[in-house]
Amino acid sequence: MGHRSRLLDLMCWCLVCILPVSALATEVSPAMVWGTGVVKVNGKLVPGSLTVYAGDKLVTDTDSTATLINKFGTAVLPGDSSIVYGGNNIRMQYGRALIIAQRGTEAVLGNLTITVVNGNARFQMRQTDTVQVLAVLAGSLQVTDGANKVVLTQGEMITRKTGEPTAVAANPPPPDAPAPPPPAAVHAHLPGWVIGTIAAGAAGGIVGGMAAAGAFRPASPVEP
Repeated sequence: MGHRSRLLDLMCWCLVCILPVSALATEVSPAMVWGTGVVKVNGKLVPGSLTVYAGDKLVTDTDSTATLINKFGTAVLPGDSSIVYGGNNIRMQYGRALIIAQRGTEAVLGNLTITVVNGNARFQMRQTDTVQVLAVLAGSLQVTDGANKVVLTQGEMITRKTGEPTAVAANPPPPDAPAPPPPAAVHAHLPGWVIGTIAAGAAGGIVGGMAAAGAFRPASPVEP
């Protein structure tokens, strides 16, 4: 009986030590969202500001803007955009997002996981029915598709076509016309993605427009 009692005591102490660690491991940071115009979280209108948690979906209507801040950084969405908040990551659904984040913060765009490498970084993601774009405005990012990995630095961008708009060709090819050759220009380390440099002014219009709309707020640490 004494041996069994000592064994039960040992198991109880193990649980006391393990459970707090498990709770910390699954803890995720909430965030605050400020909206102008029609901004919704999980389908419900944001009344000026709202606390969001991992798994919450944020959507902006046309001519609306949302700013999300947590202890990892800031995400800004212009109109007609959507993300899913994941605690220390942002998953792009559609539209555009500007991310200002510190080392270790992640984002997901299509089949890519994006991680801030050193210090702080600023980057934009865009996703439509036909294209996905990742542009690095400052800092450096590690990007992986699960099998391949590459580091992108300031001024670099990668794109991937995700489909073609449905349209009827003005002069359709004859039935026996040969199929066009597959695209050849892809990033050596990320199959399907094309690497290039950010064209002058291409990103500035998005960032400037969001700033003019009052999207930016002080990025001080937030603990809702």
